[in-house]
Amino acid sequence: MVRSLRRAFTIPVFDDQERTRQAELFFRTLYAILALALSALALTVLVYSDAHSIAAHVLTVISLLALMIIARRGQIILARWLLCAVIWLAFARTIWAIGGTLNPFYGGFTLVILIAGVVIDGRAALIVAGCSIALGGLYALNDPRPYVQGAWLSMSTLFAATAYFLSIANTVTATAFRHLRRDEHALIHLNQELYKEIAGHQRTAQALKLSESSYRTLLDALPVPIVVGSFETGVILYVNSAAIRLYGANEPDDLLGQQSRRFLVPAYSDRADQRLNQLREGRSLPPVEYQLLRLDGGMIQVEISSIPVTYNGESAGLAAIVDLTDYLRAENQRMEAERLRLDLEQSQRIIMLREQFVSMVSHEFRGPLTVITMSSEILESYLDRLPLERRTEHFAKIRAQARRMEEMIDELLMLSKSRAGLLEFNPTRVDLRALATEMVADLAVRHHDSHRFIFTSDDLLQPFPADEKLLRHIFSNLLSNAVKYSPNGGEVRIDLRQEPDQMVIAISDQGIGIPEDHRPQMFAMFHRASNVGAIRGTGLGLAIVQECVSAHGGTITFQSEVSVGTTFTITLPLERQPSAPLSARVETASSG
Repeated sequence: MVRSLRRAFTIPVFDDQERTRQAELFFRTLYAILALALSALALTVLVYSDAHSIAAHVLTVISLLALMIIARRGQIILARWLLCAVIWLAFARTIWAIGGTLNPFYGGFTLVILIAGVVIDGRAALIVAGCSIALGGLYALNDPRPYVQGAWLSMSTLFAATAYFLSIANTVTATAFRHLRRDEHALIHLNQELYKEIAGHQRTAQALKLSESSYRTLLDALPVPIVVGSFETGVILYVNSAAIRLYGANEPDDLLGQQSRRFLVPAYSDRADQRLNQLREGRSLPPVEYQLLRLDGGMIQVEISSIPVTYNGESAGLAAIVDLTDYLRAENQRMEAERLRLDLEQSQRIIMLREQFVSMVSHEFRGPLTVITMSSEILESYLDRLPLERRTEHFAKIRAQARRMEEMIDELLMLSKSRAGLLEFNPTRVDLRALATEMVADLAVRHHDSHRFIFTSDDLLQPFPADEKLLRHIFSNLLSNAVKYSPNGGEVRIDLRQEPDQMVIAISDQGIGIPEDHRPQMFAMFHRASNVGAIRGTGLGLAIVQECVSAHGGTITFQSEVSVGTTFTITLPLERQPSAPLSARVETASSG
């Protein structure tokens, strides 16, 4: 019972703060009026015993309790208006019953106006004042006495003034409350932000403590040596386990408090000072090699990367150290392995060249030797029975094959000298046009029935310093290749021209061409393209041509298209430039 009454007379609280404030004002006013109504009911029952008045007071109390229920359900505005209506009707009934406007209780309407202005707002006070003035006017119309109208007029003026001032006060109060609520909201928001900021600072401080502990644990667990040194004093502030092992220490105290420069080889002092100044400027530094001294007196090669940090509130530099000992050892082993690999490749290349040389010699020399042997046996067995022209023919074959063998031996000797760096270069004033005309004419006599030779040259071609013997090798090999690798005949073009600082020789054919995958190795010894078929050759001609061109300080290039032809272009400087030995160029071409 007591708990129910306490719950019934407890002011309700709503989610909306404004509604809660209105409810609190309403219920406090309602409780006061309910107490007055109960007192009036008790007085009527005990003193007057008027059944009609008792019923009216009971009805008033019931109405107030009903308003309490309406307000508890959240209908605060409706409950406030109904409360003012109940109070006004009660006063109106009382005034009507006891004599109208002349009764002093007519002034009780002022209390109703005040309650309306306070409980509801200024507009409610104006409405209640208007109703009261209208009711007083009804009384004044029924009573023709002049002072009745005067009393009505004076009380109406009082009601209107009271309601007006309540309206103004309510507006000012509402504005003040609005500003207060705005300031309150702003203050609440500010407090919330402050609480958030304080909580954030607390979380940050806690996170910093946790992160510092975590970072220490992480740094201690890292396999990379980490050292933190002070900018101000230059002493070591922190080392992890890997750094303790790197410096050959037993525990951190062997290093902490020591000058970091103590462990640096003096030759690196200037570099260390420069990087320290850069660190103080807030710059992160890339890895640089140093030599460090260990506690046991040993010296190690390291690579150090540095960044500026704050350690225990002090400006410091953090150095991550990489021990290069194993790396340098591995690099030396790799270089040694690479050297051994190159030696092995060189040995394999030499073996391959030897095998190619043996194969070439056995193949290229067997043919001429076979011809020489057969012709000599025929001459030996049938010399007296052979006609003179047949004997002359066999002797010519023997001389031709011997000359061919002699040429191959000369080529091998030239390559051997070039590989040994003993190739001689004896320049004289050479008339290139006359030399080319002679060699083309000789070739044209032998192959006039299968090839057409077209020779062009500048009229202003002048003699220039060159080795005629080497030039003959160049023309001989390129022209013979142009004929040999054009089995279907066609044109062989020789073009000579002189430019301001060089002589240019171009020799073209309409032969089988060079496949693209063989072009990088065309100047390597013993190399022959895959499309030569049964065409005989040693694979030495272009290597010899390149060496002869290089001896003059010139260059040789070619353009080729399979089944269309090939053009070799040679440039010879008018003043000889130094050249690289053939062995290096042949090896480069072979590896290409």
